[in-house]
Amino acid sequence: MKKVFISSVMRDFGSERKAARSAVEALGMRPIMAEEFGPKPYSSQVACREGVRQSDIYLGIAGDRYGFVGSSGMSVTEEEFNEARQRGMPILWFIQKGEREPVQQDFIDRITGYEEGYFVHFFNTLDQLVTGITKGLKSLAEDSDGTNMTADAAAQRVRTIIQAVGSRQRHDDPLLMAVVMPQRQGESYLSPLDLGRDRDKLLQPAMFGEAAVLDRRLGVKDVDGVEDLAFEQHEPHSGVLRRLQVSTDGTLVWQHRLVVNREIENHLLGYILDQDEVHRRLSAFLGYANWFYGQLEDAP
Repeated sequence: MKKVFISSVMRDFGSERKAARSAVEALGMRPIMAEEFGPKPYSSQVACREGVRQSDIYLGIAGDRYGFVGSSGMSVTEEEFNEARQRGMPILWFIQKGEREPVQQDFIDRITGYEEGYFVHFFNTLDQLVTGITKGLKSLAEDSDGTNMTADAAAQRVRTIIQAVGSRQRHDDPLLMAVVMPQRQGESYLSPLDLGRDRDKLLQPAMFGEAAVLDRRLGVKDVDGVEDLAFEQHEPHSGVLRRLQVSTDGTLVWQHRLVVNREIENHLLGYILDQDEVHRRLSAFLGYANWFYGQLEDAP
């Protein structure tokens, strides 16, 4: 049964959310709605993102209000939308006609952008909303590959990761980096609790054997994110040398800073890379990725 995450403001939007739920259930799909979440052992922000991650389709409904803004500077709805977009999930947007808050209009402008936005359905009445949802979900149901990540979505995800890495990079040394992500999105791979519980299991093959992407002679620092766990290795006064990041959606990000010798008389020689070393390090990372995805396939 396909799971559809219904995303919108909740205050004064109960009728629209109820109509969306009815439309989803009428098609034999399961609506995922924040107001029906039970108690969770983590924050509301993580719970909402987890709801998106465990769904197959993102269904957004926008009205006149932007909604509650969290520490990220974005509304809960926009955070959920970004989560779905980064994961390459099928996204359907339904926008109510009428006047809007300026910040909400800015959000809708991003949603409907000609090149990077979505073709949306506008509605006035609840009947029009239900009709639009029914047509949109039926169209997706006919596409058997609807939960596969598209090339554009993968490229967008990689760009987001590169920007995050760039904000942390404090050196001019060349950075060897690789990203691997599962093509199929919207499925349950890991949870934030899995990352903490399986910390040693994830780290051990990264330190030893043919899939070692970290140096066992150096200490490891854990960096916990909202939905990822990173292992970092540092050297005094030189910053991060190696980093392996495991995300709950199955994405692996590996980076290795290649320290160059800046005292070489011919400075150009300081930037000559050892092709065999690069090949060995990338092969090790792909070996780790192969082990990691094998563990996911074997999980009950």
